[in-house]
Amino acid sequence: MVSSMLHRSPPPDGGAWRPTCLVLVLSLALGACGDSPDSPTEPGLAAGEWIAFTSLRDGNQEIYVMRPDGTDARRLTHDPEQDFAPSWSPDGQQIAFVSYRDTLAHAPGTPTRHVPHVYLMRADGSELRRLGQREGAESSESAPRWSPDGQRIAFSTPDPNGQNYQVVVANVDGSGQAMLVTEAYPEYSLVADWSPDGGRLLYLTNVEGDGWRKPYVMNADGTGRRPLVRTCPFNTVGPRWSPDGGRLAFACDTSYGAELYLAEADGSDPVRLSAPTGPLNYVQDLAPTWSPDGTQLAFWSDRVGDGDVYAVSADGGPSRRITQSPGSDMPGDWVRTR
Repeated sequence: MVSSMLHRSPPPDGGAWRPTCLVLVLSLALGACGDSPDSPTEPGLAAGEWIAFTSLRDGNQEIYVMRPDGTDARRLTHDPEQDFAPSWSPDGQQIAFVSYRDTLAHAPGTPTRHVPHVYLMRADGSELRRLGQREGAESSESAPRWSPDGQRIAFSTPDPNGQNYQVVVANVDGSGQAMLVTEAYPEYSLVADWSPDGGRLLYLTNVEGDGWRKPYVMNADGTGRRPLVRTCPFNTVGPRWSPDGGRLAFACDTSYGAELYLAEADGSDPVRLSAPTGPLNYVQDLAPTWSPDGTQLAFWSDRVGDGDVYAVSADGGPSRRITQSPGSDMPGDWVRTR
């Protein structure tokens, strides 16, 4: 299970490369339409379509961007600790991500503990800042997702007792943080996506108590929580609504591998989009993310090598391999910058 991308005691989010914490990476659906692909944008990052992704190609888990064909790959983060789960702002000018660069206060002579927090940066990697401060046990944060209007970020974090992961929404300056889901332990809720109109949030939860992660939806204020139609009998991984809100892409993690599916927006009528094959007995296709026009999906697969970014038409057909680096690459978001 994505054994090539493990990191220290991760939360159950889109940056976790563990069997129990697969993602989403998203990972990570919030891409926005843009103008001429030839017009200038942020320094060092031309306008047009870009995929933000996490990679181990340089020996450490860092955030990169690249064109949809894999060209013009650029490393944005350079911290010795791990950075992952990138999420574009709708206009393509900023990226939210999770980083282990912060440490918890600890007594002299005791081991240093790093804790994951949500950070923001410009699309060229500049103006790095933490989303905000939270009170609580470890204050760890994961799975950031921008709202379609670019004004808020949803993420998952433990409750004030440091136990079960819940859904929090905050303004992009870190203010106005509101916990939307507060279920009883040991339930956790993992942010997956915003609806294109910003009115609903999609999240994964094990609230039903059977051990499986299932997709739920709620209004953006936390009301109206309800399950989507469940069509994966095992763990649902990385569900993402299409840019027009009409379809749902997700991975179904089974005992023999993980496959991509497309369904109606409520999860009904799923159609298998990929049937991974490769030299391994257990092959996974995970972390689907939509192209801005909704005609393609990028995803992660370990069918060859350590795991790379692939793309496939939303209508089905053969997939194409985008990256071929020596370390695993996992897509987060696909956006059209302005």
